[in-house]
Amino acid sequence: MSRTSPPASWATTSNSGVNGGLWLQYGNYDVGRWNDAWFDAGGAGLTRVTSTASGKNVHVHTVGASGKVQGSTLVSGPGTFTAWKELPGGLRGTVDVTATSR
Repeated sequence: MSRTSPPASWATTSNSGVNGGLWLQYGNYDVGRWNDAWFDAGGAGLTRVTSTASGKNVHVHTVGASGKVQGSTLVSGPGTFTAWKELPGGLRGTVDVTATSR
């Protein structure tokens, strides 16, 4: 999932694609435009998506197959995502998820 790192001043938007994976688009505030292409951040069967920032990283949480809550982190330095992992606790049947920063 390696890609060019986003610029210092950036935004993201996400979309659950036809493959049920997470697709991202980066925008550069400094030049006032979005990048030319979407990139696949992985995942499968993802429905609801939420995220929160911590430093230069973005923590993404989704509802996936069987209502399991999964998470991944965009590490913005190298521009890579960590592997998708189910959050501990064995929660099933989740229909929505929200992330907040403290």
